[in-house]
Amino acid sequence: GIATQDPVLRAKFAGEPESVINFFFMVAEEVCPLACSLNADKSSVQQLTDSICAIDARKERSNRNHKD
Repeated sequence: GIATQDPVLRAKFAGEPESVINFFFMVAEEVCPLACSLNADKSSVQQLTDSICAIDARKERSNRNHKD
Protein backbone atom coordinates (compact mmCIF):
# COMPACT_ATOMS: atom_id res chain seq x y z
CA GLY A 1 0.00 0.00 0.00
CA ILE A 2 1.88 3.00 1.31
CA ALA A 3 5.21 1.93 -0.14
CA THR A 4 3.78 1.74 -3.65
CA GLN A 5 3.77 4.48 -6.22
CA ASP A 6 -0.03 4.33 -6.48
CA PRO A 7 -1.21 7.94 -5.97
CA VAL A 8 -4.56 6.81 -4.55
CA LEU A 9 -2.85 4.81 -1.80
CA ARG A 10 -0.21 7.49 -1.21
CA ALA A 11 -2.96 10.07 -0.66
CA LYS A 12 -4.23 8.10 2.34
CA PHE A 13 -0.85 8.39 4.10
CA ALA A 14 -0.24 11.72 5.78
CA GLY A 15 3.39 11.02 6.72
CA GLU A 16 6.58 11.04 4.71
CA PRO A 17 7.70 7.94 2.77
CA GLU A 18 11.04 8.16 4.59
CA SER A 19 9.20 7.57 7.87
CA VAL A 20 7.89 4.25 6.58
CA ILE A 21 11.36 3.27 5.37
CA ASN A 22 12.89 4.17 8.74
CA PHE A 23 10.19 2.21 10.56
CA PHE A 24 10.92 -0.96 8.59
CA PHE A 25 14.67 -0.56 9.11
CA MET A 26 14.06 -0.31 12.86
CA VAL A 27 11.82 -3.40 12.78
CA ALA A 28 14.51 -5.30 10.86
CA GLU A 29 17.14 -4.28 13.40
CA GLU A 30 14.94 -5.68 16.18
CA VAL A 31 13.97 -8.87 14.36
CA CYS A 32 17.43 -9.91 13.14
CA PRO A 33 18.91 -10.64 16.60
CA LEU A 34 15.74 -12.45 17.62
CA ALA A 35 15.83 -14.60 14.50
CA CYS A 36 19.50 -15.37 15.09
CA SER A 37 18.81 -16.37 18.69
CA LEU A 38 16.29 -18.88 17.31
CA ASN A 39 18.94 -20.20 14.89
CA ALA A 40 16.85 -18.99 11.98
CA ASP A 41 18.56 -19.16 8.64
CA LYS A 42 17.53 -17.63 5.32
CA SER A 43 15.32 -20.59 4.38
CA SER A 44 13.52 -20.43 7.75
CA VAL A 45 12.77 -16.77 7.24
CA GLN A 46 11.58 -17.51 3.70
CA GLN A 47 9.30 -20.27 5.03
CA LEU A 48 7.85 -17.86 7.58
CA THR A 49 7.28 -15.23 4.89
CA ASP A 50 5.63 -17.81 2.62
CA SER A 51 3.36 -18.92 5.47
CA ILE A 52 2.28 -15.36 6.21
CA CYS A 53 1.55 -14.75 2.52
CA ALA A 54 -0.49 -17.95 2.35
CA ILE A 55 -2.53 -16.91 5.40
CA ASP A 56 -3.15 -13.48 3.88
CA ALA A 57 -4.28 -15.07 0.60
CA ARG A 58 -6.69 -17.38 2.45
CA LYS A 59 -8.15 -14.45 4.38
CA GLU A 60 -8.59 -12.48 1.17
CA ARG A 61 -10.35 -15.40 -0.54
CA SER A 62 -12.54 -15.92 2.50
CA ASN A 63 -13.52 -12.23 2.58
CA ARG A 64 -14.40 -12.31 -1.14
CA ASN A 65 -16.51 -15.45 -0.67
CA HIS A 66 -18.45 -13.88 2.21
CA LYS A 67 -19.25 -10.81 0.13
CA ASP A 68 -20.98 -12.92 -2.54
